[in-house]
Amino acid sequence: MPFNLDLMAQTPDIRCMPAAQARITFATRIAVVFSKLGRDPRAELANRLGSEGAARHFLALVEEVGASWPEPVYVNSPCCPKLSYDEMMVLDLLTACGQDDRQTFDDLLRDMLPAEARDRIYTAGNAFIGSYVQRVAEGGG
Repeated sequence: MPFNLDLMAQTPDIRCMPAAQARITFATRIAVVFSKLGRDPRAELANRLGSEGAARHFLALVEEVGASWPEPVYVNSPCCPKLSYDEMMVLDLLTACGQDDRQTFDDLLRDMLPAEARDRIYTAGNAFIGSYVQRVAEGGG
């Protein structure tokens, strides 16, 4: 069977993801677009993520990722159904935070970021997950 590069390059479709992950992906895109437009995304993020606290923690996470990543973080436009590789990475990192799995979190970033940067992102990720999980547990989806 020949090697099919197209299969390797496929990324998940946001329409087939769990709602919580889709909201986080859209929130990432909103934060980036609003930043480029010079607008404050907090109200829109609070609407998407369920609370002002979740929005605040999410923005701190996005800022930390942006400051720590060795190259610009790439997110797809809000209308794109497919995830970028960076969007997939953010979801994987947040999943590791939500599962209190520091080993997996570090394994995902070890070759890319020093320990201090990983620590900052992990702390920001945990703060966001704590506020977001509370929102979901309260019936927010």
